[in-house]
Amino acid sequence: MISSLELAALCGVSQGTIDRALHNRPGISASTRARILAMAEQHGYVPNPAARELMGLATSTVVGAIVSATDLRAPFFMALFAVLARRLQTDGLQLSFWVAPDETDGMRKAFVESAARRLRALILVMPPANLELPAVTVARQPVLSLILPCACPGVISLLPDERAAGRVATEHLLNLGHQRILHLTGQTPFHADHVVRRHRRDGYVEAMTSAGLSPLVWAEGVEAPDLIERMRAADVTSVFCHNDPDALPLIRRLRAAGLEVPGDISVIGVDRSPILVDIDPSLTSVAYPYAGLAEQVASTLAGRPLSPLPAPQVELGASTGKPRPLPEL
Repeated sequence: MISSLELAALCGVSQGTIDRALHNRPGISASTRARILAMAEQHGYVPNPAARELMGLATSTVVGAIVSATDLRAPFFMALFAVLARRLQTDGLQLSFWVAPDETDGMRKAFVESAARRLRALILVMPPANLELPAVTVARQPVLSLILPCACPGVISLLPDERAAGRVATEHLLNLGHQRILHLTGQTPFHADHVVRRHRRDGYVEAMTSAGLSPLVWAEGVEAPDLIERMRAADVTSVFCHNDPDALPLIRRLRAAGLEVPGDISVIGVDRSPILVDIDPSLTSVAYPYAGLAEQVASTLAGRPLSPLPAPQVELGASTGKPRPLPEL
């Protein structure tokens, strides 16, 4: 494959003439255009879109997504990116990834480097709370934040109602008759207590309080060594896990301890990632609005009004059921 400079030399014209011929712009004769097109086809010349964008000859069609290395491995993000990529493709855009180290400065550096490429837009995925971005760089292209809000001026945060998700999950268990409902908030080193965890927890607390029950929140993950013993001691009959990747290993631990799910303990998560559903379709989970969020991203980039995200809904599986009746005295 030859470059545009080599093609111009073969045709005996300037690179500007090459560009006018290849993109049907005025300023050259029909015979010159035909000669250039024939030579380009003969030598397999394909315009370099990145070079054209840097020269200001074209608008980028690339939307960059900056995500931490740890987050990128999660099935939830793979599901979100798959839906987002398909939606952007319908608008003639393509999604590209920049993987940032698991620290604030790493995401900032990745942002600055990707912004220098003059992309159509940049998406920050779960930015850390203390992230600071240069205002001049933010102003060059649309910058969106997903999952977690970004306080940097000029950044547009698109966020589902996580409080409603926590409330709906808890109300499902309440409607089944559960009263001793445990909420496990889970933890990750990079986002130890982020706003999604707090909002899902708040939704749980609201639902329990409205039902006249005492909330039971444990700020830990499912890997705690004494978790099952403490659940037994607290007479827990159901668990609302922060997400599906916490719910599935909890179910495995409960069964390994000789407990039936949902016979002894019901378990519900959040996300409804298609990848995890394929692994264990029996999990009851609150569906995440993947398609709705992707539509909001597309609308933001196109300057269209945003459609509201669908209200959270429980997707029923076999991991939740009515609590066992108390033995008769």
